[in-house]
Amino acid sequence: MDKNETKKTRIFDDYASIIVDNERISAEKENAEKSAGEKMRLLLHMNYEMLPHINSVLSLAQMIKTSEDIGEIKRNAEKIDASSRHLLTLINNLIDQYFNSK
Repeated sequence: MDKNETKKTRIFDDYASIIVDNERISAEKENAEKSAGEKMRLLLHMNYEMLPHINSVLSLAQMIKTSEDIGEIKRNAEKIDASSRHLLTLINNLIDQYFNSK
């Protein structure tokens, strides 16, 4: 094999290597974009599921701070407890759902 043929072979091999690398990088980019999309959907779903419960806990806590009626305070504290437990269950379910989808 003369120098020109060796050089052409090396160029061809380099070109083939670049094509393979580009295909690999494209596949990795596609996987990263898919993963980012899944994470965004999870965050949006978590936000949708949790915000009403967080708002209710905050509202009830505000009502407790301004109330002088012990019965009302107790009822609101029970609602805070129930909402907090529900919120914790939602968070755990969403985390489980995320990791089980992997």
